[in-house]
Amino acid sequence: MNVSVIIPLYNKQDDIQNCLQSIEKQTTLPDEIIIINDGSTDKSLEKVMGFKSKTNLNIRIYSHNNVGPAASRNCGIKISKNDFIAFLDADDMWGKYYLKTIQRLINKFPNAGIYATAYKFLLPGGRLRKANLQGISTKHQDVLIDNYYRAALLGDPPLWTSAVVVKKKVFYEVGFFYENDVMGEDLELWLRIAHQFPIAFSWYLGAVYNKKLSNRVTNKNIAPLERKLFSTGNQLLLHEDLQDEFKFYLREYLNKHYLLSARDYILIGDSKKAKEALKKICTIYHIKRKYWLFFLSLLPNNLLKILWNMKHKGSGLYRSFGQ
Repeated sequence: MNVSVIIPLYNKQDDIQNCLQSIEKQTTLPDEIIIINDGSTDKSLEKVMGFKSKTNLNIRIYSHNNVGPAASRNCGIKISKNDFIAFLDADDMWGKYYLKTIQRLINKFPNAGIYATAYKFLLPGGRLRKANLQGISTKHQDVLIDNYYRAALLGDPPLWTSAVVVKKKVFYEVGFFYENDVMGEDLELWLRIAHQFPIAFSWYLGAVYNKKLSNRVTNKNIAPLERKLFSTGNQLLLHEDLQDEFKFYLREYLNKHYLLSARDYILIGDSKKAKEALKKICTIYHIKRKYWLFFLSLLPNNLLKILWNMKHKGSGLYRSFGQ
């Protein structure tokens, strides 16, 4: 298949072999697999070399100092040799009909800029859960998403990095992954693509998103208020060609992420930043959650720490924080 698979690799020695095996088991194989070793310090690269020596897959390996997944993906895109770019994180996996499904979408919707499938979460303890995807037509197995912003607002992300294939030329029209953000750089890119190109989607559960690691919120992995997602989204709202219905859902989608930022700042005890995020929200859809989070931002830090600890124990109260 005329597709390059790009895998950023950073310290995934326990997962990379399962990831590569899921490609090897595809009923439609890719032309090339580009592994960008992002400065791994464990045995990840050794695992890849061992797998490469035993497979017929065309695996190309490039190494550089640790610069993060966005820059690694951009590097892979630029050195790829094919017209379509697939992404697969090193701890995720594909169902065996994933690329076959993508090929079918390409044949059905040749004018689309991005092709995606439904996916599952691999949760702690090994439990699988289907992503809660809403706002997408269920009349057919393969469809065009008619309002990406609505789908992104109502459920889990309709586009997830390990379950999308993008036409290579799209990157040269809308730009690449924004490399300065520590999270959400994929969501920001999907906004840019969705504004200019149709999105083809299949309900086939094509990928498994590994969420076995803790979701503990720390200063290093909060959803920051300075993300490019917000500036890009607000710029799109100014476009005269964007229909009012689309503007409504885009605005509420941005509000959803302002709330996530506020929640994270509350959980690390930064009430000032939480209030700053909440002040940016003018919402109909999230009004109750906004005021609940504003109330929590007024609580003293020692009480917030108690709530934080309750969150780590799976407390239902944490769900009120927007999880």
